[in-house]
Amino acid sequence: MSTADVRTAAGDFLAVQNANVPANASDVMLGAPAAPTLIVPANAADGITVTTPFTWSAFTGGVHKFELGAQGAPSFINFTEKIAATITDLSAVGFPLPASTQYGWSVDGLAPLASVDAIAALGTTRFFAGNYVFGASHIQYVTTAPRRLVERRSGNAESRVHRAPGFVLARCLSTLRAKAFR
Repeated sequence: MSTADVRTAAGDFLAVQNANVPANASDVMLGAPAAPTLIVPANAADGITVTTPFTWSAFTGGVHKFELGAQGAPSFINFTEKIAATITDLSAVGFPLPASTQYGWSVDGLAPLASVDAIAALGTTRFFAGNYVFGASHIQYVTTAPRRLVERRSGNAESRVHRAPGFVLARCLSTLRAKAFR
């Protein structure tokens, strides 16, 4: 079994493994597609939301693994055959996209795979045991949008309502306490 690893000047990574080539073979040419190239959003972009499109170049003959991750925050991983994705909105199940958080995003290509179903059926252990090509983009950093503050005027009193439920509750209790002690 022969494996070749290459890191490009841009920071992309490519690995090729061929189970039919002996490990001590020399002068062997292992063909591989280019690693995915990140297109948008640009490095250091801010204001990212669950509707922000992420796009990259295609990894020929395989599927893509789009990943958005941050230290101490939820990671978002999406396997797709497409060259674009958005962040899965998990707020309905208690995992909203954290506000004002720096995330790194990257795309890995896995080949030869005809579909996402093929990697699900094969599993990563069997995939990496045979002939494969793995291409990883470099990492770019983005920052999620801050929580929006919505101003609401009620008579002479002005209050700010934050989208996070705990803040709204705390603000409501604070307002009630202030009125009770007037």
